[in-house]
Amino acid sequence: MLERSPLETLAKAGQLMAFHHAGYWQCMDTLRDKHTLEELWNQNKAPWKFN
Repeated sequence: MLERSPLETLAKAGQLMAFHHAGYWQCMDTLRDKHTLEELWNQNKAPWKFN
């Protein structure tokens, strides 16, 4: 796995960190995800959109 070696290296060096994001997040891995995000955008209901 691409992430395995770099993450293990960082963890062993004590440099692996994380950030807790409390805002809106939605993946866009599939065409369905894309359509969902586009629908939110087009309906002006996108939490990340500035008016």
